[in-house]
Amino acid sequence: MKKLPNDADYVYLPRAKTPEEAGLSSAVILAALQKLNTSNCNWHSCMIIRNGIVAAECFRFPFAANQPHCMYSISKNITGIALGFAVTEGKLSLDDRVVDWFPEYDFGSDAGKMKNMTVRNLISMNSGKRPSYLLNKTDKDWLPHLFDAKWIHEPGEKFEYVNENSYCVCAILNRVLKQSVVDYLEERLWQPLGIRTPFWETDHKGIESGGWGINLSPESMAKIFVCIQNGGVFNGKQVIPAAWLQEATVSQQKDDIANDTQLQNGYGYSFWMRDENVYCGEGMYSQIAAVHRNNGMLVCFTGGETDNGPIWQAVTDLFTNAISGNAPDANAQKELKDFCNNNPFDTLQDSQIRSPMEKLLDGRNIHFAKHRLINTIGFPFSVIPVPATYMTKDRGGNIHTVKFEFLTDCCRFTWHESNCMNTIECGMDGNYRYTKGFVCSRPYLFAAAAVWEDNYTLKVVIRPMECLASRILVFRFENGTVTMLPTMYPSVSMMVDNIAGFVRDMAKGQTMKRLADKGLKKLESIMEPIHFGTYH
Repeated sequence: MKKLPNDADYVYLPRAKTPEEAGLSSAVILAALQKLNTSNCNWHSCMIIRNGIVAAECFRFPFAANQPHCMYSISKNITGIALGFAVTEGKLSLDDRVVDWFPEYDFGSDAGKMKNMTVRNLISMNSGKRPSYLLNKTDKDWLPHLFDAKWIHEPGEKFEYVNENSYCVCAILNRVLKQSVVDYLEERLWQPLGIRTPFWETDHKGIESGGWGINLSPESMAKIFVCIQNGGVFNGKQVIPAAWLQEATVSQQKDDIANDTQLQNGYGYSFWMRDENVYCGEGMYSQIAAVHRNNGMLVCFTGGETDNGPIWQAVTDLFTNAISGNAPDANAQKELKDFCNNNPFDTLQDSQIRSPMEKLLDGRNIHFAKHRLINTIGFPFSVIPVPATYMTKDRGGNIHTVKFEFLTDCCRFTWHESNCMNTIECGMDGNYRYTKGFVCSRPYLFAAAAVWEDNYTLKVVIRPMECLASRILVFRFENGTVTMLPTMYPSVSMMVDNIAGFVRDMAKGQTMKRLADKGLKKLESIMEPIHFGTYH
């Protein structure tokens, strides 16, 4: 990954000393964030901005302002911006036919309808196609996922939210530009906004996934949306084309989005219209950047929450109540500061005991039997939790060998999966250790800790920082055998619940819906199998 020459070149948004300095109420902000904690909402960070100035921010340990985070469908907003640059520069038109960019494909009986599908249909989510939500992205070619999907509408007729539409936009851009979208945006977006070149998941040909897969820090997401909110201007310079943003941030739909009552005000070019005053980018698990058209406010959240209702309620409360002309309340300012400084997401245990098993295990290889069933269904078990791998070209998996090396206040944990090996440090003193690694064809920064729960049970907590979930591995040692019980947080069941509605929508009839539910429950039960092994 490219980096700016030095940290001084990483541009941070200006900060107000207090929310009141930006015209916002500390008390209202505090109440909104406290309410999220009371509801046990899994939010990772929040930035509250007014007129381009950060009025308040809270990054819950170990998350930080400049730490990349998975953004899911916020990726679509970046795809839309890239398309906006290309259209403005005359490299293609929104009315270009999709088929003209892929002459090598034989669309057969679909050719007639396909000739009516335009780039505009892709970016505004009315292509007329509905691919399955469970398509396997380890497939070598992703374009058939869209091209071979069934028609449910005529192109341009109805809204249907489809990830593959955004991927197809990126596929077109790669052909038009003869370079990757990430590289194309280097001088147009990343450098003008002072953003380190981000990682973006690609297919096997290096084409960005478009609808998902970009990693941005909360600060970078906020800067991009500050620029959008300001008509494409950042630090006094026009960065994103203003005319494109005017068109992109209003609804491009012929009909109301009736299937989702919370978003009935439409969809533009990768932007949701939340209501007449608010448009936003929104990614799965509560990645949110909400812009108020009239009061200068922008609220950004990152998280790992499947139910985004409480976060949207917080956004609404802030938009409605936070602007204040009252005199500053010093007590509320202090309470808010203390809350934001002492609100960790992860709390770690100090290993109160050091087991005598350490001498027996130190440096030995532990071998695990292969789980053939989960390979068959396409979800080999990985240290990287499923929410980060189920839409990737490489799912990793098949952990077959691990090793521990015990030091004074930490241990080294080595594991082999797929075609790679990683060694990371795990703090045993109640603190994370940070190690860079490479899994599933991409880099990660691992935060890891370990604790002996008793003399024969070792728990290892691994948080890939670019992923919203942490992996917990509990090892039980007994008479030369080992069992490894894996879980993750948020749990697999939360992840499955998040996609269950989409899968049910695709099933025809009540019988098929019941079968879909049973299939998802079965999937949930086998995705984190107990591993049985021995050490030598």
